[in-house]
Amino acid sequence: MSCCQILYNSEMLINEAHNNNFIFVLDNIPVSYLISKFGLECVGKNLGPSPADYGRWKNLDAIKEANNDVRNIALYLKDFTLPGVSVGTTGIENQFATIKTVNGKVEFSDLVTTFANDENWFIYRIFLYWIFAGHNPEDTMQFTEEEYTKNFYVDGHLMILDNNRDKVLEWKFFALHPKSIGDVKMGYANPDKIDLTVTWIYTDFVPADEINIFKRI
Repeated sequence: MSCCQILYNSEMLINEAHNNNFIFVLDNIPVSYLISKFGLECVGKNLGPSPADYGRWKNLDAIKEANNDVRNIALYLKDFTLPGVSVGTTGIENQFATIKTVNGKVEFSDLVTTFANDENWFIYRIFLYWIFAGHNPEDTMQFTEEEYTKNFYVDGHLMILDNNRDKVLEWKFFALHPKSIGDVKMGYANPDKIDLTVTWIYTDFVPADEINIFKRI
């Protein structure tokens, strides 16, 4: 019988950098699917758990609940591109000129983040399987679009700290989902430095002040 390893974890720092003042905190990760990729019992030949697996897992809700302990994942960024914001406009014609007015939806460009990869490539695999999950959830996991949105879209907080580790700015992003992983350059010049560039889609973002920063002495 196929089963998934349950990961109990309330704090997980997997790429901490003491000289990095950019922090990206994900409210949670879709662990009931992603964590299963790291157990040999659940990998199989599919990109994710098969429909048959979901039929056999009588305690699937318990697995999800237990794995939900993996929350507030703090990932340290090497750099990021704060998305641009624009609003649609229209023109009102008169005999002299076209008067521009605001009359449209607000549009946001993609969020681009660069992470320092961990030595076990755990971060890379999380994003890789997260993207794979969106390929065909109706067939692979038998998720409807609504169920997939509920399980695989997360909120996140992007923060800037000053050199005293006090928070300067915080933005909250809603309904985040990784869109792409950039090329990964590796070489002998900097063998211990592997950067991962992840591009995100999301619904919108606003300034916030929800995350508290505690400094350990």
